[in-house]
Amino acid sequence: MYKSLRYIFWFISIFFFSFFIHQLSKYNFDLIFFLENRYQYIAYIFGAIGGLFAIENFHRKEGLSVLGSLTTTFFYGGFEDNYDTSFVDLTLINRKDKPVVIFDVYVKIGSNTYVHLKQATKENPIIIKGYEYYYEQFSPAYFYSNGLNAYSLKLSKIPRTSTIILHTSEGIYKVKNLKSYDNFYTFYTRLLKPFSFELNDRSIPLDTAIILQFCDTKDKLHTIFIKDQQTSLQIDKYKIEWSNPVSKLDLEQKIDLGVKSGLLPIKKIEIIDFKAKLKKAKKRFIQFDEGYNLLRIQSKFERGNRKIMTYLYIKDRVKKSLLKIKKAFNLRNSKFRK
Repeated sequence: MYKSLRYIFWFISIFFFSFFIHQLSKYNFDLIFFLENRYQYIAYIFGAIGGLFAIENFHRKEGLSVLGSLTTTFFYGGFEDNYDTSFVDLTLINRKDKPVVIFDVYVKIGSNTYVHLKQATKENPIIIKGYEYYYEQFSPAYFYSNGLNAYSLKLSKIPRTSTIILHTSEGIYKVKNLKSYDNFYTFYTRLLKPFSFELNDRSIPLDTAIILQFCDTKDKLHTIFIKDQQTSLQIDKYKIEWSNPVSKLDLEQKIDLGVKSGLLPIKKIEIIDFKAKLKKAKKRFIQFDEGYNLLRIQSKFERGNRKIMTYLYIKDRVKKSLLKIKKAFNLRNSKFRK
């Protein structure tokens, strides 16, 4: 009932404001002169605004409004054979300015089939505060059971947008579907993921050959990125030199020599061959056998130009074809007249 009143009040308010603008136009939009002659409209304006605030505030707190999304391994494909089709994660968003108390979460996967996804106790229910969200990840399922019967969903045609049913303190509620990651995944044809290495929240430069980590006598951690073309390194008063290119084994021996001689006051040394690590990571991608794939991304403007050029080309071809047909028709008529 309150939704109907809300829509009716919005319609009346929009109609009144339209009428107000129409009356204001008769006075050439001179608001001060208009209100001096039609001062009763001030009360109407504030009354309409107050009514809108009142009904919208009532709408924020009345009833339930929950958005939800659910993803499953079924839509990704390639899941392990020892796992069944599993529900991966659940997201619920409370769109009201009051908490929602949830005892059970069900998923409708058929006309008469439900999955009891989450069971909470009355002593410890799921509580989503106003305008907040709830997120939970689930462990993979081996199979599904109903009493003494066991079932598998691997060959079942589960809907792409499964219906989420909540058992709340206000009764059973059907969740409104939020666009899930599964649906978003079907829209793009190429998904690029940035590939990078980080160490202690620091990005590693691409020209790094060796990473040297050590703790000094005060247990302070130091990280040094040694470049590929670098031939020397200064640590405190101890200088290390090597022949290009730098070798992990050669660097280990010279640092060990400095530590044993007491000239290099460091401990807990770790040397990482970053160049070898990066090369190993690149071998995962077959494209690196022939180098990088250069990707050219078209903008909307470029796609629009291509559409315009295609349209003009087709238009020109059709025009030329019609002219040929017209010439052939005129030539035939001229021969017929002779």
